[in-house]
Amino acid sequence: MDTGNAGHSAHEFGHPMNLGNIDLNLLKVLDVLLVEGSVTRAGKRLGRSQPAVSSALQRLQHLLGDELLVRGPEGFVLTARAEAIRGPLREALGLVESCVSTKPRFDPAKATGVFRLSMPDRLSLALIPPLLDRMQQLAPGATLQVTTADRRQALELIDEQRVDLALGCFDERPPHLNAEILMQEDLFCVVRRGHPILRRGAKYEIERVLSFPHLVVSATGNWRAIFDELLSRHGLQRRALVAVTNFTVVPHLLAAT
Repeated sequence: MDTGNAGHSAHEFGHPMNLGNIDLNLLKVLDVLLVEGSVTRAGKRLGRSQPAVSSALQRLQHLLGDELLVRGPEGFVLTARAEAIRGPLREALGLVESCVSTKPRFDPAKATGVFRLSMPDRLSLALIPPLLDRMQQLAPGATLQVTTADRRQALELIDEQRVDLALGCFDERPPHLNAEILMQEDLFCVVRRGHPILRRGAKYEIERVLSFPHLVVSATGNWRAIFDELLSRHGLQRRALVAVTNFTVVPHLLAAT
């Protein structure tokens, strides 16, 4: 049996609706009820039982302070209040559905705020100038903050939400982070002009490379870098003569020793 709780007078209902007492699911039921004008048809459309929809209707009547559906000559009809809110309610629910179902589209031209990156010092000169130039062209309202960090530091900075993106070489990536390979790099041995390792006829082998003292560049000031980890995998190690935290002084040190 279809019911619209006909016969109630307006004074039997509660005060006007307080948004703190209503949820979105109840508003969805109200929307279907106002469209169908029937508890039975609304229940079928919502996939709910008639008692469940009747209970929701009673809650809505008390929250809105209106009967919403009243019995007429040919069935139930909407009250004046129900007619007034039907259109705005449909628009409001449509807007909510659009907000939660549509992925926001990033528009760099309208972007503001700070893009926070971390990277090893060796990448700074190669990446920051062209990146900043591209940002000024495409996202003039955004700014850039770069933190020099090694691999372990970079992962910690992301977990602590102190940076948005980390660039570098990561042998092991935690499963809760996403990563993308941007490029492959080769390792190079950089020495001064006239270094003994470059002597004509000398074999360029890893043992010979490791026979000379090395300069280590580490953002943390440690005596180990990625090359040391690669060596460890093969049971090898090098002798570090000096460790620095950036590449600024590296050319001078290599040229003078």
